[in-house]
Amino acid sequence: MVGRRATLLEREGELRALLNAVELVSDGGSSCILVEGEPGLGKTCLLDELREAASSAGLRVATARGSVLEREFAFGVARQLFEPILNTLTPEEKASLLTGAASASAVLEPPRSDQPPAGDFASLHGLYWFTANLGSERPLVLVVDDLQWADEASLRFIAYLLPRLSGLRVLLAVGMRPEDPGPLTAQIATDPSCERVRLAPLSPDGAARLLSQILPTAPETDFAVAAHAATGGNPLLLRELARVVRDRSLAPTAANAGRLSELGADAIGLRVGVLLGQLSFREGVLARAVAILGGDADLTLAADIAGLDPSEAWNAVDRLRGSGLLLTERDAPGRIRYTHSLVSSAFYERLTVSERIRGHHAAARLLAERGAPPEQITAHLLRLPTGIEPHAADILRRAAADAMRRGAPQAAVIYLRRCLEDMAGADGREARREVLADLGAACTRFDVAGAAEYLGQAMALAETPTERGAIADRLGQVLLYLNRFDDAYRAFHVGLAGLPVDEVDLHRRLRAGLLDLPVLALGWDTILAQVPDLLELPPDESLGGRAFDCLLALHEAFVCNPDGVGRAHRALAGGQLVQMMNGQSPLITSWVTLLAADDDAVLDMVDDSIAQANLHGSPMALGTAHWCRGVAWLWRGELAEAEGAFREAGDTWQFAGVSLGPPFLASFLAGALIEQGRLDEAVRVLDEVPHEQQTTYLMLDCRAQVDRLHGDHEHAAETARFAGRVGSGHGMDNPALLPWRSECALSLQALGKVDEARTCAEHELARARMWGAPRALGRALRVAGMVHDGDVRMRLLREAVDVLTGSPAKLELAKALAELGSELRRQGHRAESRRPLQEAVSLAEGCGAAPVVEAAVAELRASGARPRRSAVEGPASLTPSERRVADLAIAGASNRDIAQTLFVTPKTVEVHLGNAYRKLGIGSRHQLMAALEQNTADTPPHR
Repeated sequence: MVGRRATLLEREGELRALLNAVELVSDGGSSCILVEGEPGLGKTCLLDELREAASSAGLRVATARGSVLEREFAFGVARQLFEPILNTLTPEEKASLLTGAASASAVLEPPRSDQPPAGDFASLHGLYWFTANLGSERPLVLVVDDLQWADEASLRFIAYLLPRLSGLRVLLAVGMRPEDPGPLTAQIATDPSCERVRLAPLSPDGAARLLSQILPTAPETDFAVAAHAATGGNPLLLRELARVVRDRSLAPTAANAGRLSELGADAIGLRVGVLLGQLSFREGVLARAVAILGGDADLTLAADIAGLDPSEAWNAVDRLRGSGLLLTERDAPGRIRYTHSLVSSAFYERLTVSERIRGHHAAARLLAERGAPPEQITAHLLRLPTGIEPHAADILRRAAADAMRRGAPQAAVIYLRRCLEDMAGADGREARREVLADLGAACTRFDVAGAAEYLGQAMALAETPTERGAIADRLGQVLLYLNRFDDAYRAFHVGLAGLPVDEVDLHRRLRAGLLDLPVLALGWDTILAQVPDLLELPPDESLGGRAFDCLLALHEAFVCNPDGVGRAHRALAGGQLVQMMNGQSPLITSWVTLLAADDDAVLDMVDDSIAQANLHGSPMALGTAHWCRGVAWLWRGELAEAEGAFREAGDTWQFAGVSLGPPFLASFLAGALIEQGRLDEAVRVLDEVPHEQQTTYLMLDCRAQVDRLHGDHEHAAETARFAGRVGSGHGMDNPALLPWRSECALSLQALGKVDEARTCAEHELARARMWGAPRALGRALRVAGMVHDGDVRMRLLREAVDVLTGSPAKLELAKALAELGSELRRQGHRAESRRPLQEAVSLAEGCGAAPVVEAAVAELRASGARPRRSAVEGPASLTPSERRVADLAIAGASNRDIAQTLFVTPKTVEVHLGNAYRKLGIGSRHQLMAALEQNTADTPPHR
């Protein structure tokens, strides 16, 4: 205890902060506290005090420590926290904790060989829910020391947990060094919910007190000042310096103060050197074995590496504990560790290269003989030169497979890269190709550019056309996401070369990839010219056949051929495509076709895809599904929901390194912001898109809208025309996807070019009638009415309202109602105008469309009405998320069940339910069903 008391000198304030956090979680709260400081300042001792206080208070405590040796060990720190708890539970207790979303994580149970890879988010979400379940039984304290050495997967879990701590009865206490933090440790350290406790060196007085605890006589003032200067006031260095002084019988007098500068900087090294000279052979080999094992080891394994029998090992441990080198845990006496990581590092650094190689090789061999998990063995294999262990490649591949099943693709990539190095000098083209393909698959989860590199190498090693075609399909899809369209074209063509005609599925997958090129980029007119002939091919029920139909459906939608809707439904029938092609481009094109057709069926498909991606998919797939959900909500007028979905998609795509997303994401996110009246924010979003992607048709159409709203009608009209020309280069002329003519017409009208405006509007109206979807047709009718006058205007506006009434396009209906009411007022029908105007206000308020609300309110005032802002209420006012939560609550699901189903937190569910109660005018969930069954569809159509 001398060491701990010494290290805790001048730490009263910091200790109080930690104990306050324990009291907070004991009372049902949640907290995160970060103890930060240079090595030796007392982080570990403070965390030990917190742990003891929590245990004494009856809280459940779980501890873990980051390790240099195990930084590549997938979810190593998370498993240190939770596996000891699981090992103490009965099967019934374990089943109750691993229920719901917690069971979706493959981290807490040994992965089975037949188990599909876990999605990154499924693993994180499952761990979160296991934490929540533990905290619901009794308050939980998670203590993680040396966070700077934690594996990346565990850091992702902690970063995921932090903003979701509220309401969990969980205290997260971490210790870390302030050394060049990586992105994840920096994210954790700067999280608003995390209280940072920064440790400072001891004062000169504190240093003198510490020296007095160790030296036989109290130091003179000059000696204590010199010791403080030589160690920078670091308690660990001061303690070790004091021991060196004591061992050398150096009197702590002013006369000897000058000698301390040469001793203080390397006090630990000097101390280790002295101890090594004093250790017996058995003590020395055991100390080196513990250093090989990362400074924290199972005694039996360390003894086997050292070549000691159990009694010899225990005798050595007793003497090493007595010398202050090693500690044993009270609750785990079979584990031994160095008193500090700096001491462990000093021992490891004194090993020769050959000693390290022999030690790690012995550790790997012994772990393999014991049947240890492959990842434990790889921790040592990664520190060996290539070629030493003949079975390394097999172990590394098994470790990579386990990491993928646990949802840790970053670790899998590390193992597979090393596997390639071990295979470099060996024959085995097929095995190398398989490893490269696995590398590509793992990289798609977080490094799309890396996936392209490895899949390209794998394709070069393919020995048959079928093998080459299968890899080319995956490679081409990745290249599309990277905007490398020429490379994608070559990949698809190489895949088709020599492919047997009976490989119909693969043929059509690759041709679907080629059809994607003109959707995404200009300059593929030769592919567009093939579309009419490809439409004549007979349908095929294979996955590739369905993917092919998805692309053909979109090309039909581009030219306003409603047959594309039926083709998209045929491709998606049965759900196989959603399950097998999660997030891949063909699936997206079918969704876009249905979204453009205002087909509600697509929403359930997108929700299924998000659930699938959360369980087994990649961030690329998850981001795409969130983007599609955002488009659906935007076109329905759910602006806040759309904005949230687009931002979620952006964060996820950024994590995966997807380059294709920015123009698609920015255009729609800016559109959601514009509709809310947040024009300046929309401009910033558009400006953030890389310069080379600013001229996509979606970006141009959005820019035209911004210019018009800023009053720059000349530039707006020209930009809209430019958008139309670019869209034509993609084969697109459907106002449901690119309403450039109506946008141009509004600016031409403002410029006084009435005839041009009407021509533009009429052309768009003709195209919209061909397509037939209410949103596009209603918009075209509204704009056509706005650029005409008299009876024609009234007729078109009434038709717009009729077309949109009952459709999902609530915001477009609000706009049509507002224009109809305005025209009625202008024509002198002031009383008649008020009803459509008031309904426009109500609809637009529900959508969050402030500009429409303000315009309609102004018209109501002009009509002589005294409008009051009505509170948004009733079933129709619920957002999609609020409605989903309410429906699940009606079905009997608890808040926790709902949160797990929707991959959100219980706090989010509480917020959504609270909003629903307020909008419905009720006070509890048992009133939900009656409130939602109110008939809100009895309003007659507006004429």
